[in-house]
Amino acid sequence: ELTPDAKLIVGGTHPTLDPIGTIKTGFYDYVVRGEGEYTMLDIVNGVDVRQIRGITFRDKDGAIINNEDRGFVEELDSLPFPQRDNFCSGNGKIDVGAIITSRGCPFQCTYCASSQIWDKKVRYRSVDNVLEELEYMVKCKGVSLIRFQDDTFTFNKKRAIEILEGILSKGLNIKWTCDTRIDKLDKEMLQIMKESGCIRVKVGVESGSDEVLKRIKKGLTVEQIRKAVEMIKEVDIPLTAYFMIGFPGETDEDVRKTIRFADDIKADYNSLSIVAPYFGT
Repeated sequence: ELTPDAKLIVGGTHPTLDPIGTIKTGFYDYVVRGEGEYTMLDIVNGVDVRQIRGITFRDKDGAIINNEDRGFVEELDSLPFPQRDNFCSGNGKIDVGAIITSRGCPFQCTYCASSQIWDKKVRYRSVDNVLEELEYMVKCKGVSLIRFQDDTFTFNKKRAIEILEGILSKGLNIKWTCDTRIDKLDKEMLQIMKESGCIRVKVGVESGSDEVLKRIKKGLTVEQIRKAVEMIKEVDIPLTAYFMIGFPGETDEDVRKTIRFADDIKADYNSLSIVAPYFGT
């Protein structure tokens, strides 16, 4: 209202999966679909909107135009590090940092839109590139707590270990957390995670019912989860377990099984959610 000439641009999961519905709300000038770095660069550089791949908009006559897809960024190392200066305190230091070292997830969990967004592919930044950003965050910005925000940080075991060994060899002295899957952890991985500063690992349990796990294509069994939780506790890394109820076809007994299983495995923290039917799931 204060700046009527300002252009409103939206991106992210829902706009990418439902660009037409999003532009029809009438709130936005442009919908950016998929990875937005180069699309946004074109927009702010004044490229003719009809020539910008990866956007949806209305033309002067009100018709909705859905330009061709841009496609994935082929070389993630080509992207500059996020600009963090505006998040610093008066002394130029920030306590909490976030980093994404890969993009995508190959799994097909039915409650998640990731496979729709990333086409079931995983792309990686190089280990050197990741360590360079971590070193910058710690030594230039004073970051002491890192959150690895990859969908599944330990999906590629060899690469994850190389990153953690780099943290140790560079003496970064950080604390960090990550999300991953139970079946992408083993004793060797957990030990170096602990040694390099991991203070919490967060995993999707979702349900204590094998029938529900099978139906949502989690690719795990209750027994697999139980054994992995025991292993995490042996290494003494605090555990967050994600649980959900409300899946299609879930029964009262399935819900009771989930409650009993949560009580049985005794994670340090339970993240409890009601299933939401997000677009693309």
